[in-house]
Amino acid sequence: MQTVEEMLTLVSTNCGVGVKQNSKGNREVWIGGKLHISAVDGDIPITAFYSSANVHDSSVALPLMLETSNRINYLFDLQDAGYDADIIREFSIKLKHRPIIDINPKTLKH
Repeated sequence: MQTVEEMLTLVSTNCGVGVKQNSKGNREVWIGGKLHISAVDGDIPITAFYSSANVHDSSVALPLMLETSNRINYLFDLQDAGYDADIIREFSIKLKHRPIIDINPKTLKH
């Protein structure tokens, strides 16, 4: 298994531009970076990584899960539909966690 440091080598920390469509269909744009946080009970932060604004949150999911697992013992990986990917579910199970991830309707197979 890769280390957290090895996983993060592919994640840009340079100033970047992020663009996404929000739930109302409007475009949101931001410049700079963002902080990815793994939190527990009552939003207590356990692990945080900084990335460029254009890095998708799911790109940091595996290193966040691994580093948080190195710091504390926990049972569930609770994530929204943006993390709906087999690789994330499989990694959660490999860490002996139970993935609870919303289904992304964009990825449903017909």
